[in-house]
Amino acid sequence: MEGYDVAQVCPNGHVSNEMSVAYPDFNRDFCESCGEKTITTCPSCKKPIRGGLHGVFTTAEFTPPAFCRNCGQPFPWTQRGIQAAIDLATIVGGLQGEDAAQFGTSIQEVARDTAQAQVAAHRVKGLLGKVATTTASAIRDVMVDIVSETAKKIIWPS
Repeated sequence: MEGYDVAQVCPNGHVSNEMSVAYPDFNRDFCESCGEKTITTCPSCKKPIRGGLHGVFTTAEFTPPAFCRNCGQPFPWTQRGIQAAIDLATIVGGLQGEDAAQFGTSIQEVARDTAQAQVAAHRVKGLLGKVATTTASAIRDVMVDIVSETAKKIIWPS
């Protein structure tokens, strides 16, 4: 086989099988981590979720794509991560009004890695300073899988 296989992932982003066509014995109807039904196609356009590359063996863990390469829509795990970060910032962290609106818009930008992502990352960093450290840490745990590497370096410099 050549090219990419089809990944099997649950809506929370847990990978069941990065090569569901080549190795169907490893497919699972339901996620072993959270119990949700797994998917192999984009819910929006029904095209296959890009999986592992045939003939390439690596010890790195497969990370499912954040957005569909065929229609550009965020996968469920990306949508859920964005919403969880917004909920943590507003419900738990207490961001309100303009701060809450800016946080929501900025999270969308850093997840999409747009031209405004660096500006948005600086805005997120500033807004995270307005919430408790434990809440900011929880937001980081959610966001680390959905934001670009550049944004991570801005928001959480080492």
